[in-house]
Amino acid sequence: YETVGAAVARLETEHALKFLADVFWFSMEFGVVREHGEIRCYGAGLLSSYGEIDEFRHAELRPLDVAAMGTAAYDITHYQPILYCAESIGEIEDVIGGFFAD
Repeated sequence: YETVGAAVARLETEHALKFLADVFWFSMEFGVVREHGEIRCYGAGLLSSYGEIDEFRHAELRPLDVAAMGTAAYDITHYQPILYCAESIGEIEDVIGGFFAD
């Protein structure tokens, strides 16, 4: 979260803030990762809701892609039909951590 806060402080436009917030939504809030052949939740929005945990297995899983995450539409009032899935914790660190660090 410290890295995300530093990234927000560097932003200069509302558009950039929206993009960053959307990447945050699909990673830190609604992120999933493949571990030992199974899909597991790591996002706080998923982990904090029994309903989301029950429903996330029905979501369309897409590869971790910052450009797609930053431009995808979502509705906060419904279970998420699309989630971005990392292939490893290392990929989350590299792709998402790298995005927020740059």
